[in-house]
Amino acid sequence: ILHASIDLGSMVRYISLNRTGDLLLLAGSQKLFVMYLHERSSIEDGSLVC
Repeated sequence: ILHASIDLGSMVRYISLNRTGDLLLLAGSQKLFVMYLHERSSIEDGSLVC
């Protein structure tokens, strides 16, 4: 489950994480968000933790 801490203002229809796990792309019908993850992500119990 991806849960934003702020209202993005549109429904997200596409989510992509790059191979190194430090950039997240969220795309909706009206907006495009690029999020740079400051801390390394890890996999815990089959879930990606950022």
